[in-house]
Amino acid sequence: MASLWLMIPNEYDLKQVLPALTGFVDTARSGALPALTRAAYLWLEPLSGLTDPVQGGFYMAADYVKYSMPIATSMMMLALSLAQFPEGYSAAGSLDAARSQLRHGADYLMAAHTAPDRFVVQVGNPTDYLTSLRFNNGG
Repeated sequence: MASLWLMIPNEYDLKQVLPALTGFVDTARSGALPALTRAAYLWLEPLSGLTDPVQGGFYMAADYVKYSMPIATSMMMLALSLAQFPEGYSAAGSLDAARSQLRHGADYLMAAHTAPDRFVVQVGNPTDYLTSLRFNNGG
């Protein structure tokens, strides 16, 4: 999310953009969706990682695959931006949503450590992208 923030041109009001960014991240959540989630695809809920070997996290793009390393990078950027700009998140009304997303991602990353010497880096099959495309297009 923080990396998306850096791509926003200066002429945009970040108080309007930040809620859209946190809403965008909410749409990629996997697992049980908290009441705070403002913009979740309802079609994901029944399929949302219930059989995944690692619960939680975020789906990448339009598929049912979770990649732990990009999630770790995103959570690091989110944590740094929350630490440096809490007033900005608060002014935009997105502080609670961003903190919830950070907790969700951190919980996933901790769960991805399935053993002291094992870290799950991918959950799902990248070919599922084709299935989700057909579903998204009504096919």
